[in-house]
Amino acid sequence: MFAAPGPGLLAGPASQWAEELAGLALDRGISGFILMGADPEAISRFGQEVAPPVTDLVTAERAGPGSAGLGTVPGGVAGSRRRTGRP
Repeated sequence: MFAAPGPGLLAGPASQWAEELAGLALDRGISGFILMGADPEAISRFGQEVAPPVTDLVTAERAGPGSAGLGTVPGGVAGSRRRTGRP
C-alpha cells in the first residue's frame, strides 16, 4: 500500500506519505484525512506508519525553529511551510 510506483501525491513509502500529508496540513490548513478502504491491514499500517509522523511533523513545524522531532522524516517537511498568523 505504501510503495506505489510512479510519481505523484501519495505514491511512495510511508515516510513520503507522512511528509506530503503534513505539507497539506501546513500549507492548506487541512486538519483531517480520511482513509477509505476495507483492508484492515492497510488501515492499521496507516495508523502506525503514517499518522503518527504526520502529527509529529505538523506539531514540530507549528512550534517553530529548533523544535525537536522535525527530522523524523528525512529532510523534515519539504521546504519551509510555516505559516505566520496561524496557531
